[in-house]
Amino acid sequence: MEEKESGTSSHIETWRKAHCTKGGAWINPKAREDWAKIEQQYAQMELEAGETHVDEAECLVLALGKTRGHTRGVGRMVKRISRSESSGSSSSNRDTEMDAIKQ
Repeated sequence: MEEKESGTSSHIETWRKAHCTKGGAWINPKAREDWAKIEQQYAQMELEAGETHVDEAECLVLALGKTRGHTRGVGRMVKRISRSESSGSSSSNRDTEMDAIKQ
């Protein structure tokens, strides 16, 4: 994994820097284990993607997991709602609320 040419660090590189000491040692055994998972997932995604770019946020989700709106190594993630989901659920919720009010 390499640092992006624009000078900004990637999600994965930022995660690594946050979990290493200044001397380059891992801050704890869990960090070392998680790094092995990240490297393995990245290598697999790189093989599958071919020459296309590997989505590093997705790599961290697959390697480390995700909890309700938060991806380890990335931070808070906003759920994307498609137009059909948002319009469909809103109208059905309104219909249900109206039915409850009428009764």
